[in-house]
Amino acid sequence: MKKFLSAFILSLCPLLASAFEYIRDGVIYNLEYKYSRHIATVKGLSSTKTHLYIPSKVWYYDSTIGSQEYTVIEIASYAFSGDKYLRFIDIPGNIEIGSNSFAKCSALSEVKIATGITSIGYGAFDGCTELSTITLPNSLIFISGRLFTYSI
Repeated sequence: MKKFLSAFILSLCPLLASAFEYIRDGVIYNLEYKYSRHIATVKGLSSTKTHLYIPSKVWYYDSTIGSQEYTVIEIASYAFSGDKYLRFIDIPGNIEIGSNSFAKCSALSEVKIATGITSIGYGAFDGCTELSTITLPNSLIFISGRLFTYSI
């Protein structure tokens, strides 16, 4: 009985923890339950990618409770900074883009940012020397400093 109870409690650890890491399709997410919401932050890549489509939702499956939907709310600061392979990024609306999140991505040439994003963090695309095309939404009202320094 003790072993069963211990195993059960350990299986709930990701659910009881304030936040935990989850990898899906080569993208690293930080999942957490905060302010009565299941939220996800994009933290980086676990494998080499040239094209990145960030979803607005991520599903996490746990054998104890089943599937749980997490809303992607943010790309963390420095999440992809210095990546040498990433060429194309598609970012959905209503996601915060952290400071330096794509800084010094030397192969990055195209970025699509959907309507709904209102601000982009400091130096987000700083040093992206191959960046030639970026689609900015009409919803954008604030651009931090050094956004495209040493880029374009």
